[in-house]
Amino acid sequence: MIVSAHSIVRYLERIKDIDIPAMRAEFAIADPQRKRLDDGPFLRWLDVQVPGVLALIKADLLAQCADASDAGASSLKTPECVFCFKNGNLVTVLTHEQLEKKRNSLLAHKSRHLLVLAKTARRI
Repeated sequence: MIVSAHSIVRYLERIKDIDIPAMRAEFAIADPQRKRLDDGPFLRWLDVQVPGVLALIKADLLAQCADASDAGASSLKTPECVFCFKNGNLVTVLTHEQLEKKRNSLLAHKSRHLLVLAKTARRI
């Protein structure tokens, strides 16, 4: 299982309550030539600032997610968050509130779509 840089950043930000925007600002000061603050370079910088932190975070995420990912799950709900997988890899981490908001948004979209289909079917 691959743990994406994006999932690590989201885990730190959403679950561990780390102020990622403040850290990115510090990263930008350290590397002013960089136009974008991509997750990969940001995490490499963080690992230099706190040696070994990236390996610890990855090990923690792998320990929590490997079984679900290997079993082909698309997500894993834990008491603190929801881990989301794509092709067996961890791609992002959501809070339960974010998952509920996303689910409600998808349901509203499907409802609107079904309403349009029903109106179209009546015209035919």
